Amino acid sequence: MCHTARHLLTLPAVPRRVGAIEIIVESPRQLISDAWQQRWVRWLAAAVLVPLPLFLLVANVMLWTGAVEVIVTRDDRPTKLELEHGFAWTLWPTRVHIHDAHLRIDAYGYELDLEIAEALVDIRLLSLFERRAHFQAIQASGVRGRYRIKLDAEDADDPQLAAYPPIDGKPAQRKPAPPKPVPEPGKAWTVDLDDVDAQFDALWVNAFAFEPGGHVRGGLHWTANGDFEIPPTTVRPSGATLWLGEHETVRALTGQGSIRIETCDLGEIEAAMIPSYMSFDFAGDGELTDPSGLTLWWPDIRGMIAGEPGPLEIDAAVRHGVLSPGSRLHHATAHAEFGPSQARLVTAADLVLAVEDDGRPSATVALDDARLMGDGGEIARTDAV
Repeated sequence: MCHTARHLLTLPAVPRRVGAIEIIVESPRQLISDAWQQRWVRWLAAAVLVPLPLFLLVANVMLWTGAVEVIVTRDDRPTKLELEHGFAWTLWPTRVHIHDAHLRIDAYGYELDLEIAEALVDIRLLSLFERRAHFQAIQASGVRGRYRIKLDAEDADDPQLAAYPPIDGKPAQRKPAPPKPVPEPGKAWTVDLDDVDAQFDALWVNAFAFEPGGHVRGGLHWTANGDFEIPPTTVRPSGATLWLGEHETVRALTGQGSIRIETCDLGEIEAAMIPSYMSFDFAGDGELTDPSGLTLWWPDIRGMIAGEPGPLEIDAAVRHGVLSPGSRLHHATAHAEFGPSQARLVTAADLVLAVEDDGRPSATVALDDARLMGDGGEIARTDAV
């Protein structure tokens, strides 16, 4: 404290006269001392200052002992919610530092597995006692996410299942045979991620996998045996690799996009209807390395499509599962092969797929040095088509 301030605090009470009225002016220290003698002031200070350190102590004990994990982890069949985390602490109400967090949701119609290496989260800890994990903000790094739907029994032999990411070492699951139970009011667990700002190392969605990844900012809302929603979320891959199953399809993918999944019950709607709840757009470029990944959806053309890596440009938008007018994909390669060995087209190719302004799809293909090859050699050749 400076000399002047110290002098003012230690000044004695000084009588001052204003006209015929004498006023006693006390020093600031004396005023504070007199106020502290009032019982209500002491009670007010205790009411304000004591709960904060007490709350922080209780919150840290809950985090250190794993009590938060116990509160969140539930097996309300058929939905299972699990939370595990490493060292965690808080120095201010709602602000929690956490390492090595693992959140797993095994719902009736889908599974979600989320790993976070390090995060600073703004969470309402008291909401956990109301069966709600409400994260108002998350800043995270080292995120690895896996999401896969569960298929109906009649779709159990779908070849795409083999391309879905493993979760806890288990392959893709089928929906349980019993009908989906309806949650009782106020008893269904909910997870709300309002503002996620994360650097992700890997992201798997059914047969699609981005690894390494990029940056994502958005949220997620989930109710056990009920609604699922992804509000508008931006995704920026940075040098990412896109895998379709075991096929490294695109590498060095860079750009920016957004995705939204409107509120829906993924346990009630059929898998084929999920895209109708989905909207996204993406603009970026990369290198198409292996077009044979398309055989994941069309196994009949397996072994009938191949090509050398070539540049790929994407500018596409989807609304409710439908490509919007103006969407465009451009790919060029110096060597592409199509068809069976008995009549195989070998060529350099420049391909443009687009949706015209009237909504009709179009495809333009330019072939250079195109050769039709058979088992016995070259059948026909042309310079350009």
